[in-house]
Amino acid sequence: MTTPLAVFASDPKATVPIGLDCWEEAINPKMKQAFGWGSGMNGDAKQVCAAQRGPKGIDGFIEFIKFCVTNCGLNGALTEPKVMFLIGAIDDAYVRFNPS
Repeated sequence: MTTPLAVFASDPKATVPIGLDCWEEAINPKMKQAFGWGSGMNGDAKQVCAAQRGPKGIDGFIEFIKFCVTNCGLNGALTEPKVMFLIGAIDDAYVRFNPS
């Protein structure tokens, strides 16, 4: 099963050219694709709940964001609301409903 975060599975070194505005050209379009922002879905938590660990899940997402912060000067304030949405959706899906 492909998770919404699989759009971040590509190697950012190969997909984010030097000098590119990481937010406008790389992160924001991928977040819109993954979570549906701007398409009427407006961050459907059910879709986000499919996020899993691994390169096609949360680990790939984190590595992509980390690359853009470290190498492109991406401002964390731009990604914070969307990252907080993702954390909340994961919390709702895996912590509150599946206490272990």
